[in-house]
Amino acid sequence: MKHNEKLTIPTSSYYKKNHENKLKRLSLLKKYKQENLTSSQKITQKIAIFDTENDIYQYEKFRYHSYLFNQISGNHLNLIEFMTDTHPLKNYNDALSYIKRVKLFGDILSANLEWLKEQKKEEIYPPKFVFDHVIELIIIAKFSILLASIICININIFFCKIHCINSKAFLSCKNFNIKINIFIFHVLGCFCFIITLM
Repeated sequence: MKHNEKLTIPTSSYYKKNHENKLKRLSLLKKYKQENLTSSQKITQKIAIFDTENDIYQYEKFRYHSYLFNQISGNHLNLIEFMTDTHPLKNYNDALSYIKRVKLFGDILSANLEWLKEQKKEEIYPPKFVFDHVIELIIIAKFSILLASIICININIFFCKIHCINSKAFLSCKNFNIKINIFIFHVLGCFCFIITLM
């Protein structure tokens, strides 16, 4: 799979590898001797070491203290915002990459579920009002409306971008309907999956 067809799957192994890379970076940063650096380089080194040490400390001491879903933002919104506002759609390959990324939503939310399970083990929970708001937004009063809106927004923006690039090759593709059905299925499925996260 190409880079532009991927999304980061935030598994425990992903975070562990990232942590190991931070340890290697810190070791490398500390190898630069102060006497061989300019005053500007010394400041840069100090900032880089401070920043890297903070990341290492956060992983080792406060790994599960961030809230993946909250009353303001969170992964239930960030995924959609990335696809609608940021993801390029300028040609046929971009269109295929768009669909392949949407198909990764389930894997991402599954990894989020494992994160929430680890938070539960550590007895780390956001304030009650955060859960109340997210549950109200997604599950109770607004879930069906939000879900319908999310699906419509993604599909409408997808078709709008396709129309803008006038990709006749894509629109005339005999597998086009299959691809779109897969696209709709994964958008729908991943947000139904959020119910199990709360």
